[in-house]
Amino acid sequence: MGEYVVANIVNHERNLLQVFDNQRASIWTQESKISDHRTISELNIGILGIGTIGKDIAKLLKTLKANVWGMVRKIPEDKKLPYIDEYSLPHQLPCLLQNCDYIINVLPSTEETAGLLNGDVLKHCATKQSVFINIGRGSIIKEDNLINALNKGWLSAAILDVFETEPLPSSSPLWSMPQVRITPHVSGCSRPQHIAEFFKENLLKFQAGEPLNNVLDFEKGY
Repeated sequence: MGEYVVANIVNHERNLLQVFDNQRASIWTQESKISDHRTISELNIGILGIGTIGKDIAKLLKTLKANVWGMVRKIPEDKKLPYIDEYSLPHQLPCLLQNCDYIINVLPSTEETAGLLNGDVLKHCATKQSVFINIGRGSIIKEDNLINALNKGWLSAAILDVFETEPLPSSSPLWSMPQVRITPHVSGCSRPQHIAEFFKENLLKFQAGEPLNNVLDFEKGY
């Protein structure tokens, strides 16, 4: 999922889709973002949810020298992560949105997160005209609220891998919006060999009476 994020940021910043179209049409041009683009080191990138996935994404982005903001339920008092430059609590979300060029949602779907970006919350992105990347859950925002944020220019673009309804209905306006990129829930595919390796590791821990990895917390919902 970290690779998905980095690949899409680079693709968006360098306008590589246009480069590929130009190649098919035998057009040589360096106009606009093809040559005049931002590097990841110039970006403020906000990650909603600094769990296992969020941490890995933050590490990758920090390796590329991004300025990383992370929204967490509780700010660690003595063990702040070296790859998070700014911590935000949920009530500080507007500040994060105002300061970040990219907003990456990796939050699970819970009572606390459902609809977190609904209404006019994304108006705070207008300052930076942020790009929204959603690889968490589609319940974070209703489709009509997302479309409204794009139409009003609060968001300059959206890169979407998850949706309220999946598969995304062909009637959805998102399909035809030029500032939207859609992928079919593939940012983090489970591969058989990785599942087998993970099962083996947890089986050995279970047999040794050790705590298991990635245990589901039914109260938290993830």
